Amino acid sequence: VARPGIYTTALPPAQAAATQAAVAIASGPEGDALRVRLQANIARFRDGARARGLALMPSDTPIQPLRVGADADALAMAASLEARGYWVAAIRPPTVPEGSARLRITLNALHGDADIDGLLAALDAVRGASA
Repeated sequence: VARPGIYTTALPPAQAAATQAAVAIASGPEGDALRVRLQANIARFRDGARARGLALMPSDTPIQPLRVGADADALAMAASLEARGYWVAAIRPPTVPEGSARLRITLNALHGDADIDGLLAALDAVRGASA
């Protein structure tokens, strides 16, 4: 019997290979370009959100939290965004304090300007619908 293998925490071989490939990309010249693009995407989103008066919380990472407030509003906005083709998670208690529900917007280097602009327009529309 292989008792030591029952509760192992070792990575599956496929995940280890994927991690190795990701590190190779990130440490090569393509990784530099992807990091530059990601930073540009974050800036574009934050600038667009600021221009629209969206209540972004401080973050210079690819995760951009948008404060909503009520749990029900965050869930409704996430559902409306999904119906428009944008998957944005609603984060609510107990993960965050009561009354501070938010949307967790995650950007990546593969998002194009049209993706970000479309999300901003959808956030505008959803916010207007929930007000």
